[in-house]
Amino acid sequence: MKNGPPSRRGHLVAVSFKFCLGDIYQAKFPFEEDKYQYKERAVLVWRLNDNQQEVLSSKITGTMGRSIWELALQPSVRSGLTKPCVIRVDQTKYIPITYFLYPRGALNAFELAAIRKLFLEYVNR
Repeated sequence: MKNGPPSRRGHLVAVSFKFCLGDIYQAKFPFEEDKYQYKERAVLVWRLNDNQQEVLSSKITGTMGRSIWELALQPSVRSGLTKPCVIRVDQTKYIPITYFLYPRGALNAFELAAIRKLFLEYVNR
């Protein structure tokens, strides 16, 4: 899979995404302080909500060691991540589907099992 936004002669084209558990997308992730401001970053997809307008997603960041609720990832072709980073399960929220820019890749089975375990520990604390 080639990373980057779909385009035709430099213009973005409409794309329909299929959101699956463990997928990694580039998306506009809203700041905690102001949900109308955001940073484009990689996010982990958990699920599409019932009205199919928002996707439960966790922030992926290169800033490590700020929380006990993070899982380290190494760069890989499968994930589409190009540098070491962490998934922050304490930074999980619903994001409008219109904020999703393009797919980057997906977690492998071991990473998915580890992040699911960490997420369950976080929500059941």
